[in-house]
Amino acid sequence: MSSLTSPRTDRVYPLAALWILDLPTYEAGAPTCPRCADGTPLHAPGSTGAQA
Repeated sequence: MSSLTSPRTDRVYPLAALWILDLPTYEAGAPTCPRCADGTPLHAPGSTGAQA
């Protein structure tokens, strides 16, 4: 567990995560990445793919 020390009072406050995300990660390339293997195209995060 982490802690935070107040610079004004020197009190120590414990910190704990509210969420722990266990997200899968993959190396790039079809042998290890399911999205690469099925041919899913890459796009910029937040893009809608709509043409202007």
